[in-house]
Amino acid sequence: MKILMYCENFGGPTTTFIQNDLLELSKIHTVKHLSAQFDTVGKFKYHDAVAVKFSRNALSTKIHFILETKGWYLNFSNRAFAKGINAIIDDFQPDIIQCNFGIEALKLTDNLSSKNRKIPLVINFLGYDASLHLGRPSYVKKLIKLAKLPNVYATSNNHFLKKNLEAKKIFFRENKVLHSGVRLDFFDRKGVYPKNKAFTFLQIASFSYRKGQEIAIRAFARMMEKVQDRTRFKLIFAGGDDDATCVAMRKLPAELGVADRIEFRDWLTPAESLSLMLEADCFVQHSRTINGQTEGIPTALAEAMALEMPVLSTWHAGIPDLVEDEVNGYLVAENDVDHLAKRMHDIQAMGFLKINREKVIKEFNLNERIPMFGRYYEHILENNSASPL
Repeated sequence: MKILMYCENFGGPTTTFIQNDLLELSKIHTVKHLSAQFDTVGKFKYHDAVAVKFSRNALSTKIHFILETKGWYLNFSNRAFAKGINAIIDDFQPDIIQCNFGIEALKLTDNLSSKNRKIPLVINFLGYDASLHLGRPSYVKKLIKLAKLPNVYATSNNHFLKKNLEAKKIFFRENKVLHSGVRLDFFDRKGVYPKNKAFTFLQIASFSYRKGQEIAIRAFARMMEKVQDRTRFKLIFAGGDDDATCVAMRKLPAELGVADRIEFRDWLTPAESLSLMLEADCFVQHSRTINGQTEGIPTALAEAMALEMPVLSTWHAGIPDLVEDEVNGYLVAENDVDHLAKRMHDIQAMGFLKINREKVIKEFNLNERIPMFGRYYEHILENNSASPL
């Protein structure tokens, strides 16, 4: 099968779940990756990746922004972009086009030729595209129209996102829930456990309000107020800056008197992430909603569970699909500093959990996800009655 995968930004450090899909699908099928730009931070490489720049002049950008924000009009038609992507598609002749994120699917489909609009299209909804963007009437209107077409299908990263779409009357011919998968051969503890002098809490994620590092810092500081030996605990954050909260957040440990027990690190390679995880005792991911934007299921959470780590997270979006409270770790309400501080204390008694890896093997296994995609695509090709988008 020939699959064209489209994602706006290729190779970034926050899109490992897409990179995993690409690498595993390419072991079985012929996969070309198309994007609008290559990420300048990420180090991920793929043998058949191509970018076609999408650009507008300042006046056009301003007009489109006004029309879009008022909910009147959403259109990504762009002559140069259309010419570039259609030439690539005509040459590759894919059986299936797979778009990661709904908003990016609209950008692609607005620029497809009439011939290429007949190719079966699958949209993978992964987070903000089925949460934050659903507050934009023009976006919802276009998705409803697209979803009605007989050759357009979808997948959702979790049941929460699928329900969000359906609440807005966005019903695809088929919308299959497929959890993101973990590379279990890579994220494997192999029986080696840390011998830390300090119980180490770890979060690997971009630094941003929605990733909740601020809440984790405040909860850690509150927990530390009740311990006798501060040297027995450490909190590590790894990941690059993502929004304007980062500067203040990096100053917060000093303001709360815990700067000596908190470390900040930059982006890590997969190997560096694995090494850091193997030395940690607990994984923290205090995901929270910002202006209606939610996560899907953070890949790093599932990777940590594959390493048998107990996890601390929130009752947020699709996270309860992965983490069962008081079984795989603990879930707390978003922004609840006191409860998170308590659970930081409680989780120290949990130890490493083999059931966490077992759950990932059963429900978040990349080796199972890719064959499911293959079967879904074969089903689409068998049943698709193509008509122009």
